[in-house]
Amino acid sequence: MQEQVIKNENDFTEDKGLQFVKSFLMDNLQLSGLYCFGIHHKNKMYSNAISGEVKTRQHTHYYLLVYTIHSRENAVADLSDIIKKKSKGQYTVTLFIHKATTVRQLTAESKYFYYHAMHKGINLYEHDVVPPRIAFEQEPQRNVKHIKAYWHNRNRVSEVFLQSQGMVDGIDTEPIQEAMMQVAMENTALALINTFLGYRPIHFNLGYLFDICSLFCTLVREFFPRNSAEEIKMFELLSKHISKLRSAHLGPMDFLNTELLQRRCRLFHEKATVLIESEIERLEKLAKENKQQPKDESDGNE
Repeated sequence: MQEQVIKNENDFTEDKGLQFVKSFLMDNLQLSGLYCFGIHHKNKMYSNAISGEVKTRQHTHYYLLVYTIHSRENAVADLSDIIKKKSKGQYTVTLFIHKATTVRQLTAESKYFYYHAMHKGINLYEHDVVPPRIAFEQEPQRNVKHIKAYWHNRNRVSEVFLQSQGMVDGIDTEPIQEAMMQVAMENTALALINTFLGYRPIHFNLGYLFDICSLFCTLVREFFPRNSAEEIKMFELLSKHISKLRSAHLGPMDFLNTELLQRRCRLFHEKATVLIESEIERLEKLAKENKQQPKDESDGNE
């Protein structure tokens, strides 16, 4: 006898979320294509010891590749904030927004991310007349030489800023040190994203870059969580762009937060280095195997 499966409303949370986000984006952007390639679910529990009431609420985060017909200034931040507010925090998004015409001529290395997001993700929408037109002759392969070069450059920037930050002295230098750490973390995050996704962001807010990193590793959640008010405050200190120094007030400040951030940034960079170099080693091994395979096949046909 076949077991009957009873579905309740919570079983369709993911579908509802995608429909909500898709509808909102279609109302606010002229879309050429829309693809979901990552979903994170998180259950939050709220309990009341006096009444004995316990509630659970599911939060869902979506990673979306968005092709637009026309560009819109500050769309990533603005639309992400509105979706969070309209859904009362139930749905949040990381948007990879690109004008459709700008991605038609991509290098083989650049095509890797777009190929996998479009072919292995969920196709939510494609315009009938002007869909994204990216020529994929075959599945793009990673160029390990390019990955290593990009990692070398980003890592060099990160190392220099972290080392220099440790040598800065003075009771009024807290904003300067935090800005230096921000540059280091930005470059480390960019290296992680390029290594694991093959993607080069065009939006550089640190919170945005960290959200992308959370798609493939747990480092951000370990070292820079943003759940409590205190954690958010700490992250805000780190995420101030170096350009803020143009109007920064430099005076005696409490260095406890700066010292804590310094330790976390150094540990984050160390752990990221291990992850990146392990992934590069894996990609090198895979490339050698792929190169050897056709040779083995030709030898077998002789």
